[in-house]
Amino acid sequence: RYVLASQIEKNGKLSVYIVSDSLIDCNGKLSVSVLNFNGDTIFSETQNVTVKANASKIYFNKPIAELISNKKRSEIFVRAEFVPQQGGYTADNNYFLCTMKEMNFPQAEVDWKSEKADGGYYVTLISKTFVRGAYLSITGVDNSFSDNYFDILPNQPVKIFVRTNISQSEFDKQLQIRAFNVPAPIRKTLPIKETK
Repeated sequence: RYVLASQIEKNGKLSVYIVSDSLIDCNGKLSVSVLNFNGDTIFSETQNVTVKANASKIYFNKPIAELISNKKRSEIFVRAEFVPQQGGYTADNNYFLCTMKEMNFPQAEVDWKSEKADGGYYVTLISKTFVRGAYLSITGVDNSFSDNYFDILPNQPVKIFVRTNISQSEFDKQLQIRAFNVPAPIRKTLPIKETK
């Protein structure tokens, strides 16, 4: 991961930095959006940018008031996403305008399913509302996750790989999903619902 996106609020303005460890410049699209926890867009802007090699630079800077209108800070988040023109890793980050204690996250429900794969299982997760800090676990130490502790955007499936040698029935039984705004560990396999 050569490129990272990072948002900072300072002096009433929101700045989006893109940090690159690459040795060459990278062209791509930077999207900055303000969303509520149901996925409704409050503000969105996309621009073509050239990320300079081995540098950290501001590529977006606007007053917070212009972005959030009259919405409550505790009920929205800012998402920055940089997509390289040549493909590959997308740098994204969700930023909150309050502390986690002050955020008014909705109580979320997560649907998931597992699929057998070489060396383990793919797990697809989806939620109708924003999920903060999803964390998956199974018993034992002989396992690994392609990603863990991640956000789930409303109605946007997230697919991760879990490396383990246990049976699928045992995997489905053991898998637990926790999150900041999920009231209790989710253990039951549910159908992935189609989104419109």
